[in-house]
Amino acid sequence: MVLIEVPDELASQYDELARSVGQERNALIREALIEHLEDIEDIAIAREPGKSREAPFARRGEEKS
Repeated sequence: MVLIEVPDELASQYDELARSVGQERNALIREALIEHLEDIEDIAIAREPGKSREAPFARRGEEKS
């Protein structure tokens, strides 16, 4: 588990979004972090010639071992 502090305004935005879509705030934040990590990995892979397009660490539903 990782704990982070976010500005109150950002937490309020996630709370509002969570209510509107019927999900928990933590689930929305987790999804946003996964998607962001995948984007960063894709960029890093694209910058390295000869690397696979498969990002190894942020696949949905899979944990890094």
